[in-house]
Order: sequence, then structure tokens, then C-alpha cells
Amino acid sequence: MEQPSSLVDRLLAPRVVYALTFIVVALVGTLHFLPKEWASEIDVSVLPTINALLNATAAILLVSAFIAIRYRRITIHRNLMLTALMTSVVFLLLYTVYHTLSPGPTLYTGQYPMFYRSVLFSHIILAVIILPMALFTVRHGLGDRRMEHRKLARWTFPLWLYVSVTGVLIYGMLYL
Repeated sequence: MEQPSSLVDRLLAPRVVYALTFIVVALVGTLHFLPKEWASEIDVSVLPTINALLNATAAILLVSAFIAIRYRRITIHRNLMLTALMTSVVFLLLYTVYHTLSPGPTLYTGQYPMFYRSVLFSHIILAVIILPMALFTVRHGLGDRRMEHRKLARWTFPLWLYVSVTGVLIYGMLYL
């Protein structure tokens, strides 16, 4: 007899994950084009620094979780991955707040515009892709579907790490 689906399976069902991904991408994309005459009234200048720290934290947590699973420390791995996921969720919320309340995007004025654009473009594309991948990977892990989890995690880990690290790199290129 088939087990009733768990809460995690229901919360991270494919239709929920894809709908959430669509909503997040549409929201973030729309925020860049909305008129924001009123936005300058609220100072959000600290948020890019906080977001870079969150990205760096997520990267450290991902590498730590990778090391933990190599040593078969499953509970530690799970806790680190859930913390990385929550760190990324907080990042996404603050990123959305920043782009809602800031007057506009910060333009790159450095010496390497082609490098910056290639990093930014790859970061954006992979950030969109990694959202459902991370959620499905977590779904399989928490559902104790280890084969599916491993198959997907082999792709999710490096892409998520790349997105986290390039987020910090982009911040450095824009603000340092």
C-alpha cells in the first residue's frame, strides 16, 4: 500500500515549485522596470552588503555540507543544507526588498565590462535554474529518496555554489 504523501512532498510538489519559481522570477524581473519615484525615501544602501554576506554564508554552508556528506555525517549535512536554503531564502527576500525600494540598479563602471556581463548573465540564468533544482533536491533528501537526491545533488551543488560565489563577485565588482 502506498504511503500518504508527507508534508514536505505536498509543500514541494512539482506544481508548487514551478509556480513559486515563476512568481519569484516574474516579481524580480518586474521590480527592475517599475517606476520608483518614492523609493529614495527609504535608505536601503546596506542591503547589497548584507546580501553579499548571505551569499558568502550560503557558499560556506554548501561546501561544509558537501564535506559532511563525504564523511557520511547525514544529520550534519541535512542541517547545513537546510541552513543554506534558509540563508538563500533570506537573501531572496532582502534582494526583493532592495530592488523594490532602491531607485534603480547599480551600473557597472569598472575596467572589465565584458567579464562583468558574462558573470552577471550566467549568474542570472543559473539563479533561475537553481531555485527549482534546490527545492527538488531538498524534497528528495527530506523524503529519504537517496538515489534521486544524489542524482540531482550532483548538479545542484556546483550550480548553487556558482550562483552564491558569483553573487559575491558581482557585489565586489559593483561596490568595492
